[in-house]
Amino acid sequence: MGTLRLLDQEQEKGAALSYLCGIRAEDVAAAYGISPATLTQSIVGKRAQTWGDPLVDFYRGTSSHQRSRNAAHLYLSANDREVPNNEFVSRIPSSLLTEIIGTIFDPQIEDIVRKTNLDFFVGTSNAYQALMSAIFGSPSAESHIQIPLLDTLEERYNASDSISLPQVFVGIEQKVLESIK
Repeated sequence: MGTLRLLDQEQEKGAALSYLCGIRAEDVAAAYGISPATLTQSIVGKRAQTWGDPLVDFYRGTSSHQRSRNAAHLYLSANDREVPNNEFVSRIPSSLLTEIIGTIFDPQIEDIVRKTNLDFFVGTSNAYQALMSAIFGSPSAESHIQIPLLDTLEERYNASDSISLPQVFVGIEQKVLESIK
């Protein structure tokens, strides 16, 4: 009799991709109700090799010290930037894509908005601005961070094998502060 598995193959792929994009094994394992050892040894270490999933295979080829590179690839591909093998990302469910990006990037973006008080600067301050925002829509503070973030990630992704997301976010925060001044 075979081994009883808690997750189906799609759930295992989701767990593997989350881990391969740099989310801590303990966090991924807790989210999927498995142990970190099951994630790293059984799912990523063994079963992922048999799936024939090009994105998982591509991310497995990245050094464990460069998982941020996979996260950058995923974010850039999801935002229609030109990076190698970006077509692989279109094959994963949008809910999983949203979950991974939300876990890795959204808290950092929200932190920059909070630290720079960007909401204050992009908010409507008079009736005319409120009317224009109601008619044409108002970009969120987060959207003011997304373009420089994408540009920086794309530049670093194409220039080097090494990407430090903490350094990228510090640089984005500095750019926002400079543009506010």
